[in-house]
Amino acid sequence: MLPAINAEREKTEMTELSPIQRGTETVLVADDNDAVRRLSREILEQSGYTVVEAADGQTAIDTFLENREQIDLLLLDLVMPEKNGKDVYKEIRGIDPDVKIVFLSGHTEDLSDLEKIEGEKISIIFKPVAISDLIGKVRDVLNT
Repeated sequence: MLPAINAEREKTEMTELSPIQRGTETVLVADDNDAVRRLSREILEQSGYTVVEAADGQTAIDTFLENREQIDLLLLDLVMPEKNGKDVYKEIRGIDPDVKIVFLSGHTEDLSDLEKIEGEKISIIFKPVAISDLIGKVRDVLNT
């Protein structure tokens, strides 16, 4: 789960984001933890992004299919019910091999599972994550 925040410090940090870190793209946030999903949405929306949400892996796939033309990046939790993040990744990459994906995980052991995806450049952020790191990683992946 994302860490508890000092609201005043984080508010200051959000207002000090450089223009290059802001965006107008659409991000699908898939995480089974409601608090993490809502906080991720709030952080991304405050940085200019449009956000759609999914609470599990299958819903992430369904939501992607319904909004495929608008979604620019997937922010996927690795451990979710229905389908895990890796399975969601494989299925969506089969539909759209160019979609950008960032994995979010609270478990370092998940990295070894991701290393089994051959020939792919994997972007992962480990929880807890600083707001600036989340926004920076999303921006970096979108810019590639």
